[in-house]
This record gives sequence, C-alpha cells and structure tokens, in this order.
Amino acid sequence: MSMELKYINHKGAVLDLSDWPFVLQSEGLFDYEWGYNATNTGKRGGHISSFFRDVAEIEAEICIHSLNNDGFAKALNLFFDTVEADISANKPGRLELPGKWYLPCYIIASSENLWRQGIKTDLKHVKIVSEYPWWCLDVAYSFGANYKTDEGGQGEYGFLDYPIDYAIDYTVSATVKIVNNEGIEPASFRLVMYGPVEDPMVKIGGNQYRVETQVGAAEWVTIDSRDRTVLHHTAAGIDLPAFNNREKAHSVFTPIPEGMNHVTEANCFFDITLYVGRSAPIWIL
Repeated sequence: MSMELKYINHKGAVLDLSDWPFVLQSEGLFDYEWGYNATNTGKRGGHISSFFRDVAEIEAEICIHSLNNDGFAKALNLFFDTVEADISANKPGRLELPGKWYLPCYIIASSENLWRQGIKTDLKHVKIVSEYPWWCLDVAYSFGANYKTDEGGQGEYGFLDYPIDYAIDYTVSATVKIVNNEGIEPASFRLVMYGPVEDPMVKIGGNQYRVETQVGAAEWVTIDSRDRTVLHHTAAGIDLPAFNNREKAHSVFTPIPEGMNHVTEANCFFDITLYVGRSAPIWIL
C-alpha cells in the first residue's frame, strides 16, 4: 500500500500526513471487521443470516515536528483548525490515498504523548471515527433527458461530461448508456436530477428512483443513499427537505448493483456518482 496519505476536511483544507510536519503512524488503518446476526443450531454450530458494519473507530498516532518554534506552533494550530472544522459543522472530512480512494471520517480525539516545553516534536495519539467505514472511490456519470429504451437501446441526448468545455458535444453510443459499478458489492450513490421537470424519475439497473415534486428551471433534486437524504435545491439557493416526497413504492435508496447497469428510462437530465466501496482500499506497492 502506498502510504501517501492526506486528511482533507469538508472545506477542502489539506493536511499532508506523509511528510513533515505531519506523519501518520498506524498499523491498524486498514483493519476492518464485519458484525453478523446468527442463530445457534446446537452441536452443529449455527447459521449466519446477515452481516453488517457498525460505526468504526481507529486509533493512530501523528508525529508533528518542525525545526523552529514558529513552524511547530503553526503546524499544531493548522492540525486543530483543520480537523475541528468538521466537528463544528458535523460534516465528515476524509483520509485520502493515491488513486482517490478515501475514508469519510472525523478525528474526534487527540492527546499529547511526547511534547515537553522547548521540544519541537509532538506525538499525538488520535482517534478516528467513520460512520460509513468503507474506503470509497467516487465514479461519476452524466446523462441527457427524455429517453426510454430497451436494455442497450439508443436514447436521446446522452453525453459524456468532460472537465473542459469542448466546442462540440460527444454523443454516447448505445453501449455507453450504462452505469458501471466495478465494485464487488452494491454501491451507494448520489443522484442529481435537474429541472424543469415534474416528478423527476430515472430507472437504472431495473431500479426506479422518483421524487414526486415540481422542479423548476435552475433547480434540482438530490438523492444521497449514503446519507439517506432527499433535498430539493430551489432557484433561490435553498435546500429544502424532500424526504417525504420520495416515491414509496420503490425505494430511492436502493444501491446500484455491481456490474453493468443499463439506464432504461429518464425524464430529466441527471448526474449520478457511485460511492464504490471496499472494506480495504486497492493495494499499490
């Protein structure tokens, strides 16, 4: 595992934890454990009916060092301000590895183990907590509107979303109207459906995601299955709770199955970001 590691708070402030003044030391950073529900069946053991993951806590040490007092004080204050901003806002930061694999988390405790007056080194014992204890990779797709196809059929207005604004649109072929979950388990997601549209709806991989509300121009609805939230972003710039407007017949939080998932119907432009999750990140040696 490449140990180039950063902590990035919800505002985008970065702590490089692989080079001075901060170096994270933890043998348990990639440890994990599943819980399970089981019934005993006597002398022959038992039966496991399901597995689950609880909120995870990780203990680690961060060595902070500088060659001068000003740099040491600046590093200590930067560490505190960066991690405490997430606690104050109740929004997680992330531990991020090369390749953009990240663990959403908070740093909730810190104790000084080495520092003494006049010493410009501090070995902080920290506690990291993750309410979604998977190493994640965000995979984003964008699609056009107003098409209905059989699996693999060609719909209208499909396009690829490039970070640079090209002079022409790149229309996708039939085989590209797919959301590909390359993980080994169903993926949580963030789905954004844009107005103007009445009752925005998308069908992906046989699952229907629909919110019963009127979405105007310059407005959108966001479904986040990881947070289990539904929000209506209005033209006034206000995010209104729309949880009660979700369609009840089909769960809008159904994860995207692993493998190729055809987009068979949509009545709006939409973006979807898969949170492809693993108990341990991809190893890079």
